[in-house]
Amino acid sequence: FNALTIGDPEQSNLAPGTGNDLAVAAQARWIKKDFSVGLSAMGGERPRYMPDASAVSPKAPRRFGYLDASKDNLFVKGLTLRGELMRGNDRVPNVLANSSNVDHPLSGFHLVGVYKLSSLDQLALRWEGFDPDLDSSGNALHGYRFSYIRNLSPELRLTLGHEVFVDEAREVRFGQTRYGVTTLRLQVKF
Repeated sequence: FNALTIGDPEQSNLAPGTGNDLAVAAQARWIKKDFSVGLSAMGGERPRYMPDASAVSPKAPRRFGYLDASKDNLFVKGLTLRGELMRGNDRVPNVLANSSNVDHPLSGFHLVGVYKLSSLDQLALRWEGFDPDLDSSGNALHGYRFSYIRNLSPELRLTLGHEVFVDEAREVRFGQTRYGVTTLRLQVKF
């Protein structure tokens, strides 16, 4: 598949580069009753980025490794715990090119607990974090989410959630790095 993603600023600006590089991915999974664990990897290369003739970001390796696990009926019937750890290297995508834009080690994680209240209702808690550059401080993002999920029918799901983020890299007045987002989502299965 394409080594860059749809929302990548280097991809969406369609700046000329040295080529449209590809990436590969592989996964292995072990499943036993209500427990599973998986290892995944992705490797590719971010092509050099040159939005204009004045600056160039050099090509950089994109390598990621993932470990995930899921356990159903943990401690009590109806409680599922899922988690994922990610470690890798990448150049942080940026609309502006610069010769110092090189790859850095990065990491991320999320942990989700879902409790099934009934056949129609669920409560979910999520804790997540991402650090796009382990070589420097002050750029990590952490989030916490609480959700109530109601299955209105087999094809229709309603979710009310509230998330709180702590974004160390956010530049705002008075140094405020915490903000919240409340979401009401209606999902339709086709």
